[in-house]
Amino acid sequence: MGTNYSITEQFGANLAELLAEKICKVYHEFDTVHFIQDTANKTIGQSYTQRVATLAELLKNIFQQTMRKLYPS
Repeated sequence: MGTNYSITEQFGANLAELLAEKICKVYHEFDTVHFIQDTANKTIGQSYTQRVATLAELLKNIFQQTMRKLYPS
């Protein structure tokens, strides 16, 4: 099988790994494994634009959960 150079394929688990690495530097409790797995599962069959939206939504949800833990009502 040939090498896939599609940018779309890079906007899934690969980008999630890169982002998780960067996030962990400032937020050590970040659930890297879950974020990468969730991203990989949710971006299957999606277009580039859909993948970007999915990643943004996942990060937003994680941010909201983190804020609820840090600042409970």
